[in-house]
Amino acid sequence: MRSANAVVHALQKEKVEVVFGIPGFPTIALYDVLYHSKGIRHVLTRHEQAASFMAYAYGMVTGKPGTCLAIDGPGATNMATGIADAHTGSLPLVAIIGKIPSCNFGKGAVHELDSAFFKPITKEIFHIAEPNEIVSTIHKAYTTAATGRKGPVCVEIPMDIFTMEVSPGKVDGNAGGEEDVNHTTVSEIKVAARLLSEAEKPLILAGGGALSAGASQELTELAEFLGIPVAVSHMGRGIIPDDHPLALGLLRNNPTLVDFTQQSDVIIAVGFRFSQILTFNWTLKIPRKLIQIDVDPKQIGKNYPVEVGIVGDAKTELRNLIECLKNKIRKRTTEEYPRFREVTEWKRLLTIRSVSNSVPIKQLRLIKGIRDCLERDALIATDVGNAFFWTLFFMEIYHPRTLVCSSSFSAMGCGLPLAIGAKIAEPDKQVVCVTGDGGFLMNSQELATAVENNLALPIVIVNDRGYGAIRHIQDHAYQGRHIASNWVSPDFVQIANGFGAEGMLITKPEDIEPSLRDALKSDKPTVLDVRVDGMDKLPQNRLPG
Repeated sequence: MRSANAVVHALQKEKVEVVFGIPGFPTIALYDVLYHSKGIRHVLTRHEQAASFMAYAYGMVTGKPGTCLAIDGPGATNMATGIADAHTGSLPLVAIIGKIPSCNFGKGAVHELDSAFFKPITKEIFHIAEPNEIVSTIHKAYTTAATGRKGPVCVEIPMDIFTMEVSPGKVDGNAGGEEDVNHTTVSEIKVAARLLSEAEKPLILAGGGALSAGASQELTELAEFLGIPVAVSHMGRGIIPDDHPLALGLLRNNPTLVDFTQQSDVIIAVGFRFSQILTFNWTLKIPRKLIQIDVDPKQIGKNYPVEVGIVGDAKTELRNLIECLKNKIRKRTTEEYPRFREVTEWKRLLTIRSVSNSVPIKQLRLIKGIRDCLERDALIATDVGNAFFWTLFFMEIYHPRTLVCSSSFSAMGCGLPLAIGAKIAEPDKQVVCVTGDGGFLMNSQELATAVENNLALPIVIVNDRGYGAIRHIQDHAYQGRHIASNWVSPDFVQIANGFGAEGMLITKPEDIEPSLRDALKSDKPTVLDVRVDGMDKLPQNRLPG
């Protein structure tokens, strides 16, 4: 078997269904095999960055590694942003790089890129030096990406390898089992159970690690058994439905949550990174009795000291903790925690604000209009920027893996590629892209990808005619001196039509729902240019203290 065929065979063994990428000279032989292959769909993107973001979204939505494919040099560096985002967000991704011919290594050949480029942003780099390594190495790459603390890996295959022959006995090789995870001891579970059973003001913080482990059921069961409220990171949105009685929502979006968190006597953090944004530059006061569960031992106590560190899979360790607690205490209710009512009152006040019908359109009104049109399990892909914060803070999310967004890497321009990757991963579900005008313009060429793949995809452009988040900082900290944050908006309707998509201009709040419902019924991508109030500012949270 030729090596290019062996690569596709290995991908089929790993149950890869979709590859996102752009061809080049080093990968032409591989693409010829993909042309004849059955079961693997290739999605041609218009930029390699979009390919990595689509693979990122595919991994986020399915829990399986997304796959992207590019050539060495500029193709690889273009993919780096999405790969780095997956590394920060602990999302499974396999990037296959067609390298220059082996004989040209170290000569400064066209497209040559040192493999070390990817070292800081991947779990591991796999270099295939001879044909018989292909199947076993690709298996190991997918296993590495999907186990332990998940993340991206890079597989490098030189151009000359693709045309070589693989020995018959090596076609069905195997690299062995899954990555080991060091699980905690029974004694640590018992200490954690004791702390929770004695707590008077407990709180659960759930992050992307809990969601990645598929621990939604266990986390909700723990919360309901002890009557403990749950706050989440942005990567943990959907781990518990936002309309659940115990759900507090995103840790950062509710001013009463700052006091709530700091007044807690015991916190259990599950797959939760105490990031700079969520902790107000790590000034948020966390109680001494902190229980932290994480699959990555390096995360335990990284930013805050812990009383109990539990290393292991969140789903498994939560189940162990629940069983231990059931043998110790009775079930509790939220009535035992009256301070919980202060947080829910904030959510009620936001609901009142969201019905504004003033013009220009208020962003909270737009968020409510979008949510009202969607099914509970709809996927919402959002970009980075001002629109991201409004969506992240105030869009209600009801199911795991249905908010598709950049990690704390915060890569602007990701919105449209993420939406395309999500729609390809879940073609039978509603998917909506919510992006700012600035973010959309960074990868607007991917409208061609959406049209070519016949994706029924509404793309809501939250158009505030500039970089709204930057403009607000300039207003607050620089006496309103705006530079490089305002522009004259292009005609997004014409841009959409030029790509073969539908386009709508929305200037009145009463047009939001009917226009979006029409877009959801369409059989092609639809760009909705929503002109919002550029001076609309997020409700201010207060700093700890």
